[in-house]
Amino acid sequence: MGILEKISEIEKEIARTQKNKATEYHLGLLKAKLAKYRAQLLEPTGKSGAKGEGFDVMKSGDARVALIGFPSVGKVSCGLKLNLDYLLEKLWEYLALIRVYTKKRGERPDFDGGLILRSGCTVEHTCHVVHRQLVDQFKYALVWGSSVKYSPQRVGLSHVMSHDDVIQIVKK
Repeated sequence: MGILEKISEIEKEIARTQKNKATEYHLGLLKAKLAKYRAQLLEPTGKSGAKGEGFDVMKSGDARVALIGFPSVGKVSCGLKLNLDYLLEKLWEYLALIRVYTKKRGERPDFDGGLILRSGCTVEHTCHVVHRQLVDQFKYALVWGSSVKYSPQRVGLSHVMSHDDVIQIVKK
């Protein structure tokens, strides 16, 4: 049984154990084991784990990229050989990603961060990325960029955004 299976079993045991004064000690032991196994996932000790195991990567955002290889190879050296800028550019093309910048009323656009979205996304998708309840309060949006005829142009939820557009969302 691998570490991930052990963690899963302990979590199930914790979930089905009643929480009261009589089971506090048992739950404490289970939580200690769980912490020990999670630490082993991040820092494996020698050859204690089964071959081919690793740790889970939390899923967030529109895409994830993982560099896979033998531990002794050093994935950082990949940048010297493959040119990470080229790799990043190809990933953006392959995943069809665009960057949309946000702007608050009376301020300049925030060109430092921006929202990373899929190509073909609408103003509604953009609102969901900013905050999941923003669509309920949406009145209209002002958009600057290549997706509009005039800059700024007042648009609705169904307007399709383009790369490097700037959006200002106006609420009711």
